[in-house]
Amino acid sequence: MADPVTIPGYQEGQEEDKVQPIDREPHKKEPARGFFRQHPMAKWVLALLVVVFIAGGLLIWRYYSARETTDDAQIDGHIDPVSARISGTVLRVLADDNQFVKAGDLLVELDPKDYDVALQRARAELADAEANAGAARVGVPLTSTTSSGQLSAATAGLEANKREVDAATARVQEAEANYNKAASDLKRLTELVKKDEISQQQYDTAVAAERSARATLEAAKAAVASAQGRVAQAQAQVESATVVPQQVRVMRERSAAASAEVARYRAA
Repeated sequence: MADPVTIPGYQEGQEEDKVQPIDREPHKKEPARGFFRQHPMAKWVLALLVVVFIAGGLLIWRYYSARETTDDAQIDGHIDPVSARISGTVLRVLADDNQFVKAGDLLVELDPKDYDVALQRARAELADAEANAGAARVGVPLTSTTSSGQLSAATAGLEANKREVDAATARVQEAEANYNKAASDLKRLTELVKKDEISQQQYDTAVAAERSARATLEAAKAAVASAQGRVAQAQAQVESATVVPQQVRVMRERSAAASAEVARYRAA
């Protein structure tokens, strides 16, 4: 006779319909859950700690970046001097000590009154220089034209005086011929009057003619000398007028200098 089989968890007297079926397969373990799934608030705490750490690092860096510490009373640093290119009376200071500024920021406002006066003076000097430059530019063609006219007039006068010298020389030659004839007649009549071969009136007429011829000759010689003097004067005028190119060049240089002055005062 077979031995009775004992079923675990079964008690006698229980109804058969309440008997649970026996699961003879081993129980499967539930997979382990992650730390953040088990603790949902942990990730928010960690994120908060990261933010606090970053903010604290920035505050510490900002604090120590503006301060120097030393254990020997010496530090290394950079000094950037700030100075104005012009002087003046300060009206406003627009920056505080140890304030960070950018290139181009307005730091100080100066009183512009002195510079307004200097500007007005510079404008007046510029206007004067422009007027001088304009006059110099006009003087170049004017000098050229005037000097050319003087040269032409001097050359014409020289030629006229030379012709006058020639004419005066011819008159001298004529006067010499007349004087020689009158002197010869007077000499001949002097011998005749001594012999009473001519009248005293004829002799006196010959004397007067000789004196008149001599005066005419002397006047002609004086005219030649005067004409020669005028020739020398005209020659000097011609030589003076021949410096026209130099005069024009001088005027052009003055005009260039005046233009340079204009540029200088405009820059000022």
